[in-house]
Amino acid sequence: MLNLIPHPEIFKSGTRVLYLVSRNKGTDVKSRGAMKISHDVAQFDRKLAQLMAYAGPDQRVYASAEPRDIQKAIRSLKMAQLDADYDEDPTNFYRRLDARWASALMQPSHAMKGEKLWLIDCDSEAEVTQARAALGEFYTQDYIYEYASKTGRHILIKPFNLSKCLSTFQNLIHKNALMLWGY
Repeated sequence: MLNLIPHPEIFKSGTRVLYLVSRNKGTDVKSRGAMKISHDVAQFDRKLAQLMAYAGPDQRVYASAEPRDIQKAIRSLKMAQLDADYDEDPTNFYRRLDARWASALMQPSHAMKGEKLWLIDCDSEAEVTQARAALGEFYTQDYIYEYASKTGRHILIKPFNLSKCLSTFQNLIHKNALMLWGY
């Protein structure tokens, strides 16, 4: 059983994509991943519990940090569907429809308007110190949320002008934020 990281309910509401992924470093053994989509807090909790129960060692559970815009994802999926009409095998599009829907939801521009978040992934205390120092120089808002990850800390913030910071700090930023829920 994985260790659950409890997060506030605000990170469970709205449409979210949850992933079970393998982090098999130093081994050839690959565990099967899974993906679930939720639309409210109760559904999120059920699907998170399912993924946590299904998970094997060296797997992690992630979920989108911000709610996804269903209307934008629908338009994207429809365009991909029309494009598939010109593929060599147009029926191939429908063989992985769940994955295509999750992909449409998770496009970076498909976060709900005004809800966009970036995740700063700090894997050491040195990176945490670097991130806080860099943000202290130009970031004028409060952090949205911060939590301990398996190896360090994750800091969620609102987007800002990246030209104000060093490229070494930019490497810590994930613009399509996935929060760690279990490891």
